[in-house]
Amino acid sequence: MRRWMGLTAIAIATLAAVGAASAQSSFPTKPVRIFVPYGPGPDHPDELALTGLDDFLGRADALGLKVVVTLFDLDVNHDPQAWSGADRYVDRIVGRYAFHQAIL
Repeated sequence: MRRWMGLTAIAIATLAAVGAASAQSSFPTKPVRIFVPYGPGPDHPDELALTGLDDFLGRADALGLKVVVTLFDLDVNHDPQAWSGADRYVDRIVGRYAFHQAIL
């Protein structure tokens, strides 16, 4: 949980900087990329993590930025047993954000 919250704080600070730079530029902004960590368990990502992602996507949308949400990229454990809840993880994130305006 702390890892997710730390990533969110850094990502929100980055959003502010990218938003400010794009407001002063006539060039279109490149998308912002955010990593959503995967953790085993039936409740991952939990509601607190999803609320953080809601906030991040809302801020990006308000700044006119597009976001690429990256799933699974930070996990280095390739043991199939470690991925038993991956389908629920994807369903939970995609189901919630499939039509969000900020997602590219």
